[in-house]
Amino acid sequence: MILRLTAIFNDLSVRVFADSLGIPKDPATGSANACLAGYLVEYSYFGKSKVDVKVEHGYEIDRPSLLLLQSQRNNREIEVLVGRKVVMVAKGEFV
Repeated sequence: MILRLTAIFNDLSVRVFADSLGIPKDPATGSANACLAGYLVEYSYFGKSKVDVKVEHGYEIDRPSLLLLQSQRNNREIEVLVGRKVVMVAKGEFV
């Protein structure tokens, strides 16, 4: 899987390519962006321990989406919030 980040009209423009999974270009997904939010905090991508960004996704394939990401480190854990108008397609719990 390849993830490309570009600063555009919002804070980030994200594109996900997962050719090995049969997905040539992925539209916006909350789960993928949640992982991105955690990554940005884990590696202090913006030089901060907290992230609060607007992410555009899917514009290139005419499935435009705008997601709001917030994440921050709380001791040894990273708390992640993803928001906007969403459709839940799965639910689970990490143990």
